[in-house]
Amino acid sequence: GNQNSDDAEAFESLVSAYKDDFGTEGHDLRPYRDLLSFCRRTTTSNNANGIDEDVCINVDDDSDSYCEVLLYGGFIPRNHAARLNKECPDIDSKRVFFEEMSERGYLPK
Repeated sequence: GNQNSDDAEAFESLVSAYKDDFGTEGHDLRPYRDLLSFCRRTTTSNNANGIDEDVCINVDDDSDSYCEVLLYGGFIPRNHAARLNKECPDIDSKRVFFEEMSERGYLPK
């Protein structure tokens, strides 16, 4: 249907942006397609229906219920991740490293 077409187009746009603009690691996003499409559909449904975003209703196949999915992602680029093992022998140095990665925007604050 139309929703599947919209999902396919949105996913291809995501893959393209990751490959061309954001991704430094070359990960294959295709195994996550169904999950990301589900997240997109529930978010789209929530926005279209004006549903309170703080509410989560159990999903079942017999109704138009939804479950809001908040997706947070962070990835430390390989060149920085290599530093973790080389330069951070103890918990304090690891803490400083992760704070730096958070400040750089690679991880949530």
